[in-house]
Amino acid sequence: MDFFLCVVVFGEYETNQRGDVMAEELDEHAATELSLYIDNDGDLYRQMTVPILKNLANKKAQGKYNHALAIKAFMYLADAGAKKYAKEFDSAGNWYRIFNVPTRKEVAKDAAHAFEAEWKAGSYRNYLTQVSRRHLQ
Repeated sequence: MDFFLCVVVFGEYETNQRGDVMAEELDEHAATELSLYIDNDGDLYRQMTVPILKNLANKKAQGKYNHALAIKAFMYLADAGAKKYAKEFDSAGNWYRIFNVPTRKEVAKDAAHAFEAEWKAGSYRNYLTQVSRRHLQ
């Protein structure tokens, strides 16, 4: 029994001399654009950013914070922001082409680092539950 694997790639992609598909590169300008869009969209802030910040603040206070999982949480926000951006500005809705995976991951990493810096500065204490506040005392 012979098995055959077929990979279909839609859209444009870059290949090297042997014809192998090359990895996508980080687009710093697109990352900045996506980050600014997410920061300035009220619906994304209210519906996704605040719940993520509350969750991470409680994890940090309880000593259960995991940096890799924080990046994963912010990746959901970056994906939602990319989809909303494409819906608003791109008629084709190619959000995954406008903001490729490395670009969205960079936005998520920056957001996680920003959260950690703000936590060290004393922010987000008002997001804690009573149980988490007891852990800080």
